[in-house]
Amino acid sequence: MELSIKIKRESEFYKGCIRFKVTVANESDYVITDVTLDFKIDETILHIVQHDKCSARNGQLQFVLGNIKRHNSKTFTVLFEPLTCTESTDIRCLVTYADHEENMNSTFMEPKRDKRHLSNNGDRSGHKYRQAQGIHRKSSSQRQPYL
Repeated sequence: MELSIKIKRESEFYKGCIRFKVTVANESDYVITDVTLDFKIDETILHIVQHDKCSARNGQLQFVLGNIKRHNSKTFTVLFEPLTCTESTDIRCLVTYADHEENMNSTFMEPKRDKRHLSNNGDRSGHKYRQAQGIHRKSSSQRQPYL
């Protein structure tokens, strides 16, 4: 029997860090238990500085979401601090859970590659970044109004 589990993820820059959100949606007719997120990241590039309150295992890379009722979801937010300047990096996550018959299952989240320039302080607004990307700031009179 196959359970219908969906994993959604998104990221954004927030206060010099990458705010990464993962939602695990249980679209089956049964509860899933012991839902765990196991992040696979390059620890020379990213460091976890903050996360939603939940149990952490394995050196702060594995987080226990607990049980997800049928036709419900849970979202987890983590802040990654860039440790070095790089073009991009993959954020991977293995989701494990037990189905209603207590069989363990796992599925990988599609990797999220942040292609934005990461600096050691996460700042994308600096002059050097714009210069390297060939971005020229327009004066306020040249900007188009928001519609």
